[in-house]
Amino acid sequence: MISENPLLPRAAARYGALRELAKTFGLIRVSRRAGRLDDVFIDIHVGGTRYKLRTIPAPSGGKLRIRDRETAEEVLQDIRADIRNGKSPLQAIAPYATRGAPELALRAHWRRFVDAKERQGRVGRDGQARQLSKGRLDELGAHERRGHLDALLDVPIYDVNYGVLEDWRDALLDKLAPKTVQHLVADVGTCLRWLVKRSDLARMPELPTVHVPDYAPKIPTPQVQEQLLAAIPWRLRGVFLARGYMGLRPSEARRANVADYNFETNELTVHGKGGRVRYLPVDGEVARWVQERVDPKDRLRDAGRGPVPLFANPNGTTDDKRWIKASEGRVFLRACKEVGVKFKPNEALRHAFGTHAVNRGVALDRTGAYMGHTETKTTKRYAKLDTAGLVDVLRPR
Repeated sequence: MISENPLLPRAAARYGALRELAKTFGLIRVSRRAGRLDDVFIDIHVGGTRYKLRTIPAPSGGKLRIRDRETAEEVLQDIRADIRNGKSPLQAIAPYATRGAPELALRAHWRRFVDAKERQGRVGRDGQARQLSKGRLDELGAHERRGHLDALLDVPIYDVNYGVLEDWRDALLDKLAPKTVQHLVADVGTCLRWLVKRSDLARMPELPTVHVPDYAPKIPTPQVQEQLLAAIPWRLRGVFLARGYMGLRPSEARRANVADYNFETNELTVHGKGGRVRYLPVDGEVARWVQERVDPKDRLRDAGRGPVPLFANPNGTTDDKRWIKASEGRVFLRACKEVGVKFKPNEALRHAFGTHAVNRGVALDRTGAYMGHTETKTTKRYAKLDTAGLVDVLRPR
């Protein structure tokens, strides 16, 4: 016996409601004006907002004014047919609404998207680390404040196509670095995919590509990396050991909690980008630091306390002594100065881990899986980094 799809009754109810809505959706109104052409428009109410539809799309791409009741009746029947066929009322009237209708503009939908991501970040996982870091949430909110989306925000979402996106991309490339523009295009694409998933947008427009020149970060050799880590005081070293010997992203190391660590097997549950989770064996030096530095009382999962950072900063100013990006950067740069080398704090250790693994012959898929890459091409970047005498996925020392 074939079981009934539980989604079918819900879908049938939705389309039934749309058919009922379409029967009475919209009114034709004519305002008589002495000595002038009549003002013919379709009066629509959607979500508490009133729209007066006075134009239809022209073949040339512009707008033509509705001049008579017959034309208005044809347009209204088309709108009702779209609603019966499953379009939302707002999507059905979009081709006929004025360009300035704020509810149709990308601005309103972008803000909804950012708010949704902020709610996702606040929920997190059992009150512990966020699915989206605070820095990532701030970055999404800053796109509009910095003016990077100005050319798109007043465009109705149903008019956002490849041409519009390409023109926007080209304008950005005149003033921003290609890597920054690539991130902006990806974020707008994520917003548009979210609208498609919610059925607010019928289809996903093609995104323009952004060519980013190959960039090979400067990374330390294994010997220099050992010197850098040794220059960091032992009590502060844990977060840097996790980045250098396990290839964790800086944010992943900062977010790691004691509850994520299995003290019997020395395995770490890593909560990475987009809420993706991976379970990693821990490097021996990292395990030694954790076993020595983590208070036994904090290892009790039912201790009734909030999340306790696995790699705590004893000098930290936050209540839970969790590392922040700025203080982590200062400690690393101080170690660089002591050793007499220069590296970027956010690149050196993780990139060194990936490069050492690839040059040591570890398969790209294994290296990428350990580092949390979703695509092999991301891992391939590390094969291009040129260092001598390079460093298994945990390298032997």
